[in-house]
Parts: sequence; C-alpha cells; structure tokens
Amino acid sequence: MPNPPAHLPNPWLAVDVSTNINLRARQLHAARERFLETDVAPADVRAPIGESWRRSLAAGLVPGDWRPPLDLDEDAAAAMLAAHPLGRLQPIVQGALQAVSTAAEHLVVVSDADGLLLSVEGDSRVRREAAEELHFVPGARFSERSAGTNAIGTSLAADHPVQVFASEHFGDHSRWWTCVAAPVRDPKTGDVLGSVGLAGRMKTAHPHSLALVAAVASMLEAALRIGPPEAAAAPLLLPVRSGARPRLTIATLDRDRAEVGVDGDLHALSLRHSEILVLLAANPSGMTGDQLAIALYGDAGKPVSARAEMSRLRRILRSCLKTDPYRLDADVEADFALVQQRLGSGSARDAASASPARTPAPAPSSSAWRPRTATSTSAATSTKRPPQRRSPTARSTAPSWRRPQARGR
Repeated sequence: MPNPPAHLPNPWLAVDVSTNINLRARQLHAARERFLETDVAPADVRAPIGESWRRSLAAGLVPGDWRPPLDLDEDAAAAMLAAHPLGRLQPIVQGALQAVSTAAEHLVVVSDADGLLLSVEGDSRVRREAAEELHFVPGARFSERSAGTNAIGTSLAADHPVQVFASEHFGDHSRWWTCVAAPVRDPKTGDVLGSVGLAGRMKTAHPHSLALVAAVASMLEAALRIGPPEAAAAPLLLPVRSGARPRLTIATLDRDRAEVGVDGDLHALSLRHSEILVLLAANPSGMTGDQLAIALYGDAGKPVSARAEMSRLRRILRSCLKTDPYRLDADVEADFALVQQRLGSGSARDAASASPARTPAPAPSSSAWRPRTATSTSAATSTKRPPQRRSPTARSTAPSWRRPQARGR
C-alpha cells in the first residue's frame, strides 16, 4: 500500500494519483476519532490539518450533525459580491474554472476574507446536494471558527492554498466531500480579500485541483493590480518589442499546460516549465536564480533546482532564454497579456472572451506568479474540549475584504 498523503512532499495536498480514495477516507475517519479522544493528531494526518483541528477545538466547535451558519440570504450575498473587489472579476473566475468544474462535478466558490460565501456556481444537482448537506450556498459562513476545518476557512486561516479531503473536514456533514481553496490578496495593500475554490464529492478529489485554484488566485491578483476601470490605464505586463529577434508566443488560458511557439515551432510544456515561462514573461527585466527558486519552490527553494529546470527549458527556447539574470530575449506575445489589456480598458466582458473557459496554466501575480510559501501556524490547543459549539466571536464592522491578515503566525 502506498504511503498515506501525510508523507507526500507537499503537506497542503491531500491526495495523489495513487491514493485509494475509499481507503484513505476510512483512515482519516479513524484518525479524527483518535484526535478527538486524545487531542493529539495521529502521524498520518498532515500538519496543516492537525493545526486546523486544534484551532477548531479552540473555537469551541465539536463534530456533529450541525451546519455552518447562514448569515445572509442569497440576494444579500449577491449584493455583497457586486460591491466586493472580486465581484468584477467573476468573468475571469468562471472563464478559468467553469469547464473543468462541470466535467469534474465540482462547484466554483468565491468567499470574502471572513469565509462568507459570495458565489457558488456549478452543476444544479451538485449545488442542490451541497446546499442540503453542507449549507454550501451564498450567504453561509465557512470560516474555521464557524465551520471548522474546510478548504475555504483553512486557506484563509493559514494564508495558503490547501486541499481538504473527507474526514479531514472537522464537521461530520462534510466527510463525503472534498474541496480546495486559495486566498486572494490585494496586491497593493497585502490585505486578504477572500478566497477562490472548488468543491465536490469525495470521489472527485484530484491533486491537480490545488495547483489550479492557486493559479486562478494569481490571475485574480494580477487583474486587481491593474485596478478598477476608472483608474488610469495600466500598461501591459509585457512590453511592446520590435526588431529582428525571435518571436515567442505563449498560450496558457485555453489548455491544461502552456504551449509555446518559437518562431512558429510549437511545443507543449510540462507544468513546471509552464510556470517558469509565465514567471519570466511577467518579469521582462529578468529574475535571478534565487528569485526564481523562491517563486517556484517557496522559501526553501534552492537556485540549483531552478538551474536544472532552466537547463531543460533552454533546449526548447534556445536563444530566446538568456541568463544572468534569467530572462526572455524575444518579441513576446502572451494570451494573458491580452486579458490584462482588456481589463485595463475597463471591459471585463471582453477580458472573459479572451480567456477561453478551460483550465489555465499558472498566471502571473502582481510582479511574478509565486506559489504561496508555507506558513508555520501556531494554534491554541485545548486540553479539555468544550461540551458544545460556541457562538462565533464578534466581528469588526469594517468591510471584511478590508481586513488585514497577519503573516507568519
């Protein structure tokens, strides 16, 4: 039997392609029961999940057949979405996730910074089941302190994209479901605005989902950097180039992985090379080995790892890839730049039409597409569980998307 996902290199990922979904679900159910008896997470439970379980207990929650609270009706949630900074970017969310969510029987969800669901879209049958079983509807609050461990609340609490599977959820109501979510930040202020995610039945869990929602969160942050339509027109991330240099075309928004054309010669890239290419396209002045390693692998990234990938990528890009710093030396045309240009002109509809509704490769954030680095989250522990669920603590009267979120907790 393969090692449990607790031993996967990425602790934010619940399953890989070799995971026996039903077996792993049974293991997690037993592990959660042991945790509730001892307040100690078993060794086969991922660290981010164990930390979230402890936060859930500290918030006064106990597993049971309760549901997250419904704080707003759907009309009020729709009005809140329209006023929210992520509201105007819904065409990007739907364009990036709608097709894959339909095929995978997932729901596409957007929340505010306090886990309030603003939008839930997807197959009508799955929406009905999620509403009945989970209260997974616009207006429900899925913060950790209200709903326990879940991808939306946990991604916001840990400030990191996360996948939550089966009984990794703290509430019994979610044990047959899986979800992934990634926080979205205002690139100008660093404040957490909300999250974007996918949710579906346990059987639909797949490791690619985590990378997908992280990429979409980065797309949204890139669009937010441009600003609202009334702001001054923002320049493209990619400068206009001219001359006799090679022509490099980058297609990311209509395929699972990037396709690059070097003077008309097309190549399908690996996921890692797709990430590198988008990073370099978003940073035309170049990136050092240290910068690239951190962007690709987090704070523990080593330049030697990035250098090995660049060596393999150079076989495809040839003279278009320069070093010291790493940069693209070509006339670059990228589809995500067209989306940004149309957003800058104030036309979200045109931007959506330029972004075909298929799975995107990772897109650039404000200055580079950068995977979120793992944050060490210290959670309050409880030596004795409260006998019943406690009411959520009072919230600030300021709009939730303005709420700063501390880093490095």
